[in-house]
Amino acid sequence: MMKKLQLNSIKVLGITFMFFLGFQANAQYFTFTGTDADDSAGVGFRDVTTTPSNSGHISISNSMHWSDTSIGPSAPQMPGVDLEFTIDGGIFSKYIDNMVWENRSGSAALFADTKIVFKDELGTIKDTWTLPSSSFPLLSDTPVSILTIFEKSAAVPGVNEIYVTIDYGPSRNTEGFRLISFAVSDDGLGIASNDFTSTTTLYPSPTTGNLSIELGKMYESVSVEITNSLGQVVDSFNKTSINQLQFNIDAAPGVYFIKLSTENNEKAYYKVLKK
Repeated sequence: MMKKLQLNSIKVLGITFMFFLGFQANAQYFTFTGTDADDSAGVGFRDVTTTPSNSGHISISNSMHWSDTSIGPSAPQMPGVDLEFTIDGGIFSKYIDNMVWENRSGSAALFADTKIVFKDELGTIKDTWTLPSSSFPLLSDTPVSILTIFEKSAAVPGVNEIYVTIDYGPSRNTEGFRLISFAVSDDGLGIASNDFTSTTTLYPSPTTGNLSIELGKMYESVSVEITNSLGQVVDSFNKTSINQLQFNIDAAPGVYFIKLSTENNEKAYYKVLKK
């Protein structure tokens, strides 16, 4: 077992968790758009803003920070030392439907210590996810769902705290690890059961603007929404009787998020860099 380095928690304050997440009928992804420069409250955390926006606030430990649409370690990491962080949902139990991770400094791999422990408000372990194989590759700048990494297909109910351990092996540090987004719901009927991203293929990425998405089968209706890193919708449209999407991101270079919705409420999510 490798020596572990405990970082301070990422904490979602309980009252905010209920306000801006509690009224979702189905799961929804929330991405990060900024953090305060320092810990002005003196409690070891600083505020984080999200997309969609919320009228309360999420707090993140000073050991973690926001950079370029994601959250990662703010201090240098030693090779062979596992990264650990906690997401705390206060006193309100939720279904945890998904999180999206990626590596920002070249390709890496997750190894045996990598796991997620889900606990309820009493601290009782609801479930523990470990890698189904000895390792899982993280391709450079390629977002991947924890459902894919851990080969899961269902949300975990009644979760209050999530403990995450990231193991990059004995010779690699975890400075490139990024938390891109997370999703929760009240009923567990959202992303975990309806996410069809893994059955589709988007290309090219990066792109100069033109994109294609192979859907894998024919759909009666597919809605597309494209947002930028500030959460602003730059385009939305609907296609019918289609098994392949072809469209252009007619906007400035940058990072964009694409969401697909089908007639059966299936969802697919992508992050694309436009050069």
